[in-house]
Amino acid sequence: MVNVCEHMDRIEELFTSDRNEAERITAEILEKAEYFAEELDIELTLPRVTERQTLRANPPASNASEYLRRTIVIPYLDSVISSMKTRFSPEHRPPFELSSIHPACMIKKEKTEFLPITENIAKFFNIENMKGEAELWYVMWHKKNLSSEKAQEIDVIDLIREATPFFPAMRKALIILSSLPPTTATVERSFSTLRKIKTWLRSTMGEDRLNGLSLMSVHRKLVEVQREEIQKSTLQIFARNPRRMLFQ
Repeated sequence: MVNVCEHMDRIEELFTSDRNEAERITAEILEKAEYFAEELDIELTLPRVTERQTLRANPPASNASEYLRRTIVIPYLDSVISSMKTRFSPEHRPPFELSSIHPACMIKKEKTEFLPITENIAKFFNIENMKGEAELWYVMWHKKNLSSEKAQEIDVIDLIREATPFFPAMRKALIILSSLPPTTATVERSFSTLRKIKTWLRSTMGEDRLNGLSLMSVHRKLVEVQREEIQKSTLQIFARNPRRMLFQ
């Protein structure tokens, strides 16, 4: 995740460079647009300009390149750069820096570089006594003289077990690290699942049932393995709370 932050910094620098050379970027885009327009027999013209316009951008422009640069290229690049600066600002870096406490990343850093990172993590997640533990944690893993390959094979769960007796602050940080999703696939999968479960014909149900059906759909492989156990526990739940309906 630290590499992700560094990569995003490089991307931001690239967009900033393009923003400073907006004329060149616009010329390249316009050249491609003219090529496709010629293939489709379309003439590229400036939109009608009025003295007062409220429904679309209406900057003064003498040609198509100038209009494209002022209405599309520069606003788009400014929006992307602003969004990246907000999302990957220094205030939001500690969650990405959590992976630095893993030995695979830690053995590549000097102590003077590692300790400020742990201070930022402790301040962001409100973890007490992490500063002293971080130095001991750093020394302990460096004394083991692990190779990079061996360090990468260590799971976060194993690190949590290692930190349990004497490193409560590091243990808390590792638990947070293990709970952070590396991608948004889980969230997107939940939306797709809800679309399948909550249909027009089945639009009213309780929150507990909706959550249960969603989890069963997302973890369908686990459900298949434990099908009999899940069926028994489900029947027991329904047996404890019988649903009595009166029919006339």
